[in-house]
Amino acid sequence: MHPIFIGWTRSFWFTVGGLLMLLEGGIPVIRGFLTLLHLFYPFDIELVTAWVAQVSPAVLWLAALNERRGSNRPYSINPKDK
Repeated sequence: MHPIFIGWTRSFWFTVGGLLMLLEGGIPVIRGFLTLLHLFYPFDIELVTAWVAQVSPAVLWLAALNERRGSNRPYSINPKDK
């Protein structure tokens, strides 16, 4: 099989987008979502926000790997590979 340029894959953009969201101010987004969830389930919002921020890069990485599961095409850094 021909290699695929990594920039064309959803897994690459899913990981990059998620990590940028976290690094560039994703904590307010996480906190807002957890505040809504707190209306139905009582928990410490700050504690869960810190935990989600710590584990989210690993979860995003696993989601990106799952996106590539079953694909026989290797990654390439050459943009001409499609």
